[in-house]
Amino acid sequence: MMKKLISLLLTLMLSTVAVAAESGKDDMAATGNKSGAEASHQLPKFSEADANGDKMLTRKEAVKAGIPKRQFQDIDYNGDGVVTRTIYKYDLRQKS
Repeated sequence: MMKKLISLLLTLMLSTVAVAAESGKDDMAATGNKSGAEASHQLPKFSEADANGDKMLTRKEAVKAGIPKRQFQDIDYNGDGVVTRTIYKYDLRQKS
């Protein structure tokens, strides 16, 4: 009985940690997985920056969302002035 209780408590604790870690992913993504003073610029979520909701982040939308031009240029690998959600998230993961 005691072993089952301990096992249940451990499972609940691990589940709580997993949920907390999952909910913190957006925060880490927004800062490039850096905290406080280490983060050069806190990036908005892609959906917040994509003002017209077309799943394409333009240079104009990025600047309007507060993303520095230089940082957008670093994300825009092919230089076409547009970044997709996939590239946006990929770039943030690579810098973490």
